[in-house]
Amino acid sequence: MYTAILLAAGKGLRLKNSTIPKQYLMVNRKPLYRYSLDTFIAHKLISRIILVVEEAYVAKVESDIRPLQKKKPIDVVVGGMTRQASSFEALKFIQKKHPSTSFVLIHDVARPLISLELIDQLTETVKKHYAVTLGLPVHSSVISSNQGELIDNYIPRQQLFLAQTPQAFHFPTIYEAHQTAIQQKITSATDDASLVKIMNKEVKIINGTRLNFKITHEDDLNLLKAILLP
Repeated sequence: MYTAILLAAGKGLRLKNSTIPKQYLMVNRKPLYRYSLDTFIAHKLISRIILVVEEAYVAKVESDIRPLQKKKPIDVVVGGMTRQASSFEALKFIQKKHPSTSFVLIHDVARPLISLELIDQLTETVKKHYAVTLGLPVHSSVISSNQGELIDNYIPRQQLFLAQTPQAFHFPTIYEAHQTAIQQKITSATDDASLVKIMNKEVKIINGTRLNFKITHEDDLNLLKAILLP
């Protein structure tokens, strides 16, 4: 069974003039988090969805998604203080409530244009690998600078990828990875695949897409609105 974890508990306040977390901003009359949620609902292999939100938004989200429960089971779980903690809260919920889960896909709802085709690739690839991440090859020149004013070095781009979500895992693997991270006092991982690497286990890379970008700043939101124009 495949379960999708959608992380929507972040503060996301880096957008200008925003007084609410970005995942609740209305884009074309739909909150941002609904775009990826609707895609996972539509995917035939995803049996259940765990939506991780900040405690203050639980009642609102539960009310918003009630009509969607007819299409697919959706559980709302309260997130933690960090992205890593929020992810682990969802994994603990699955371990307790849905132990028959074989695979999990973990996605940031700030990437609203995740496609059914990418989910297809992840669900197929994770059958053969314990952990899989989307990675976007870097095509631009990459430079480093310690002070942010002068170039210190050029970094070969051939070996560089931009990590994207969803990332897919065998459930026991990612659960163990989070437990190991806690034991090692690692608390601020920016994605889940990095915790698998801490255990010296392989993480398979498959190509992501430029459309699967993350909404972080105002120009990202403007780009999304432009893409969604009828």
